[in-house]
Amino acid sequence: MSLAGTPASRLTAGLGVGLAAFSAATFGFGTTFALLAYRGGSNPVTVVVLRTAAFVIVVGLILMALGRLRRLPRRALIGTFWMAATLAMVSLGYQGSVAFIPVSLAALVFYSFPLLVGLIAVVAGRDRMTAGKAAALLSAFLGLALTLGPEFGALDWRGIALALVAAVGMALTMTFGGEATRNEDALLMAVYTNVWMLIALAVFAAAGRSVALPVTNLGVIGAVGLCTTYVVAYVCWYLALSLVRPVRLAALFNIEPLVTLFVAWLVLGEQLSALQLMGAALVLASILSMSLSAPRR
Repeated sequence: MSLAGTPASRLTAGLGVGLAAFSAATFGFGTTFALLAYRGGSNPVTVVVLRTAAFVIVVGLILMALGRLRRLPRRALIGTFWMAATLAMVSLGYQGSVAFIPVSLAALVFYSFPLLVGLIAVVAGRDRMTAGKAAALLSAFLGLALTLGPEFGALDWRGIALALVAAVGMALTMTFGGEATRNEDALLMAVYTNVWMLIALAVFAAAGRSVALPVTNLGVIGAVGLCTTYVVAYVCWYLALSLVRPVRLAALFNIEPLVTLFVAWLVLGEQLSALQLMGAALVLASILSMSLSAPRR
């Protein structure tokens, strides 16, 4: 007899959806907190070091308390090295982009990564191109053109480039990370990955003397907020993995850029023109279309 419709199963599914939605919304606050830290005297390298250290300490202690902190097998350990590189691309690229362009535009450029996942998966032979996916890709490209076009010449190219680097890093992680974490403790691998990135970032920051802690109250609030949202959002996402189907989980994470845009408007007073809002809606609709049309496994 199927238990899919029992009250317990519905409660479990509802909990998973709630965790996933909360995780996506919490991630959406991160970029605005980062910008507040920059305005308080910090810089992208420092805030990423702080965020990464917070994750290693908090999640490491949780795994230790659960008796799950252990050595990884060789195959999983190798996977954490390349994932540390892609995670560094995401962290430094996304958090660094808002130092040069508005948070809202950084979020829109970065959130092209689901479309890049589709392209990379096709090229790597992990998926096939369909008419629906092709239409979604073209619609998203048009949406980005509308979003960036009106003011592209006035934007700092470094911010656009950093946001694109972050998108590529996320796309590579999502396309190939599943195979690396198969049959492994994904949260334990995440701790190892953040440890490698923390070591590399600490060496880089020390060599370049680029450590700049926030010196204002607003900057401290931004740094603490960024660290808190990163740890909470990632843990909630991990807990939701076993409760929500992958396709539905991906669709729920389309909440993140919407929250980012709203927080940037509410806290920073950033504005988007009507044409840019149309482009943003087109991009998000394309991503949602690809997420919902993905095959269930």
